[in-house]
Amino acid sequence: MRALNKLLLEIQANTQPPKEVMIDFDDTVITVFGNQEKANVGYNPKYHGRSSYKEKVGIISDTKELIDLTLEAGSLLRLRQDVSGT
Repeated sequence: MRALNKLLLEIQANTQPPKEVMIDFDDTVITVFGNQEKANVGYNPKYHGRSSYKEKVGIISDTKELIDLTLEAGSLLRLRQDVSGT
């Protein structure tokens, strides 16, 4: 699915002139119940000490197009994530 989304965005980028866009980034904690693969105890403001995942999403504001979605272990802490454009 990610490869298809990337291909569609490349086609759109090659057929339309450049324009300014606003990108929304969101970082959300998803609490899991039971024994889920790669879920770890980490920052969880609602359920302290529970296993969770970190979901990171990038969305184009105007069109609500999904740019990227990652699901990481709840114990992963990134204070800064670089975003580079070419």
